[in-house]
Parts: sequence; structure tokens; C-alpha cells
Amino acid sequence: MRHSYFLLSIITFLGFSSIAQNFTFNPAQHIDEDIQEENYSSHGISLITTDLSPIQFQWSLIENTLPEEWSYSLCDLGGCYVGVPGEGTMSAITEQEALDGVTAFLKLNITASTFYGEGDISFYVYESGNPAFGDTISMHLTWTNPSSSIIENSLSNIEVFPNPANRYINFTNFSQAGKVEILTMNGQLVSIWENDGSTAEIDLINLHDGVYFAKITNSSGECVIRTIVKSIQ
Repeated sequence: MRHSYFLLSIITFLGFSSIAQNFTFNPAQHIDEDIQEENYSSHGISLITTDLSPIQFQWSLIENTLPEEWSYSLCDLGGCYVGVPGEGTMSAITEQEALDGVTAFLKLNITASTFYGEGDISFYVYESGNPAFGDTISMHLTWTNPSSSIIENSLSNIEVFPNPANRYINFTNFSQAGKVEILTMNGQLVSIWENDGSTAEIDLINLHDGVYFAKITNSSGECVIRTIVKSIQ
């Protein structure tokens, strides 16, 4: 009900929001991009205040027609989400942070695998507490089959268990893998594990609770990415 009321407020304010809002977009308000890599592709739009004043942003999802087979997460200034929730509030930007070049953003991280297709996702972003001071942003994303002859990835049948995990994770069908890199949702490498043939078990004891990507690579350079969740629960 709250989300429906918010969308009604957007409709009410759209007549003058583009005049009232105090920020611009980089690289553009609406982007049309191709996905280049089946295992990881990142697409985002930054929000920059025109007078570098302190600000906090909120956002609401308007539309999501991305293929349901794609796996994706959404990050903004302050955190990341598994999938795309209906709304969110970013961290506040102080005047000094604005002067130092800190900007708000919405970034979509996609694993499209071999599910070729296209779709749109759009948001209403606005100054926190002032829905009139906002505007829409959108991304049109396309994943085109790069070759008419598709060779099956030999790692495609690898899965992670248990997931969520409180410490150790294991992999099915792991004999072809050469190494596993554990990445944060922002793409930062936090752990790397080489396969010596003795075990397919990885210890996550040094990682904080949260969502990570496991990038699994073999000696031929093929790779797959699996989403893993570490939780003490």
C-alpha cells in the first residue's frame, strides 16, 4: 500500500519535478547498453547535485522487465541488495563529501549467462523526504548472442552448497575447476582458492556476513559465477 501511495505521489509531482530537482546524471539520465560478459556485467547512473550541496537520496522502483533468467543485484550509495527491492534510501552526502566528489548512484550487477534477451528497468530518484524534488532514470540492457555457434561451458553444472553457509561452502562437479575467487557485490576480490585436488571445501571464516560472488575458473579460461550468502543464522 505504501509503495502504491508513493507512485501516486510521483504522478502528482511529475508536472514540475524536472524543474525542482537539484541534480544531474552521469553518463546520462537514460542509458541503452549492451551486456558484454555473460558472467558479470555492471551498469550504473550517478546522481550529481548541481551546486554541490549536502543531500540524501531515496528511490523507488517504477518498472522492471529484465529477463527473469538473469541473476542480478542492485547497489546504491550505502549498500547492495540481492535482486531489486521496491524502494531504498541512500547514505547522506555532506557538503564536504560533495566538494570531494562523492556522488550518489544506482548500479546494476548482472549475470546473464547464456539467456540472451533485453529488458528495461526504471527508478524514480528524489531528495529524501521531498518526492517533488526528483526525476526518473532508466536502463535499457541488451544481451545478444555473440556467436551462432555456442560451446557449452564445462563449468556450467557446478553448484554451491550449503547456501547460505555459516562457515564452509562446497561445490558439486568441481573436478574441472582450477581456482575460486570470492568477490564482494562491488567486485572487490577478498579471497582466492587454488584447487589442489584434495578437497572442494572453502572456509569463509574471515568474511563478514553478507552476499558474495564465487568466480570459478578452469585451466582453459572458462568461468562461471555463483552467488553465495554467508550467515551465522
